[in-house]
Amino acid sequence: MTAETETHSGTPGRADADADGVGSPRCSLDAPGMRRQRVRYRRLARSLLQMSRHGDRLVVDFAPDLDRRTLEQVLSLERECCPFFRFSFDPHLRRLHVSVCESAATPALEALASLLSQPEPGA
Repeated sequence: MTAETETHSGTPGRADADADGVGSPRCSLDAPGMRRQRVRYRRLARSLLQMSRHGDRLVVDFAPDLDRRTLEQVLSLERECCPFFRFSFDPHLRRLHVSVCESAATPALEALASLLSQPEPGA
């Protein structure tokens, strides 16, 4: 983590219950924390080689110029604010596997993929 402190709102990883009483998982970051996390994702997107979805798993391959410190910051914060994600990183292949621990969180994989598809302007 950087010197910046991220703020969470509500119960980590859990949304308010919907009409049938079942909540779908949601990120607990507040708006400023989410903006800072998006900046980190855009930094990572500069090194994206390829990304593919295999059912309930997202596989992300990064180039040799991957900013590992930024990746570590992103994953550390995601584990706190979105506990429904499961991450596995192979440093030799620079390959990140992302899955979810419950099927209700599967749409969050698309949101994460979208964040990684938006590199910093001018990159």
